[in-house]
Amino acid sequence: MTPDGVPDFGDATAMWFHLGPNRETELPKAENCVLVERKTEPACANGLALGMDAPATVTGSAGVATPFEATVTLTSPLLKVEAWSFTLTASGCTILGSSTNGTIAADREDSPPGKRDGGMAWQQVASPGELHVLTGLDWRNPTTLPTLEKATAIHQISLEATPASGCTPCTLSLVPGTPGTGVETVISGGGYRYIPALATATVSVCAG
Repeated sequence: MTPDGVPDFGDATAMWFHLGPNRETELPKAENCVLVERKTEPACANGLALGMDAPATVTGSAGVATPFEATVTLTSPLLKVEAWSFTLTASGCTILGSSTNGTIAADREDSPPGKRDGGMAWQQVASPGELHVLTGLDWRNPTTLPTLEKATAIHQISLEATPASGCTPCTLSLVPGTPGTGVETVISGGGYRYIPALATATVSVCAG
């Protein structure tokens, strides 16, 4: 049933995707890597995580929309990542837009340059509180990011919130997404798809 006769995470993923309910259930998590002799070794994804880097507090004027920025980060100490997708939700604030500008996912022709060589950098604000992102580094060649021991910026988010008085909390959450209807939060590398650890951040938008 498997090419080398040794069932492991990579085989389970392939069977789930090609023979199973196909996105109707969650992908299995790669919490450990079983090293076995085989022609195509499944990539190891221990430590894989998407994080949120956002200010703890933003100060504006009562009744006035206050803009601020947040960053989605990637940590991947073992896996050389090729592509990713994620869904981000915002509660208590509005998502204005997003981009890869100034991140490692920027195009090589951008200033400053990133690691993406053409590829794909699609983003959609599906609603004021939901963002979908799909990023692929290269259409033609097996371009990958280097392994990332530390959280590294891959996407910039522009937001705003309007404090009435005191402070208004804005909660930013990276979520799994909705299989079959929305954008799933998955990371691709070495020919396999992985579910990363996901983060949440809260920003206090205060009237000064």
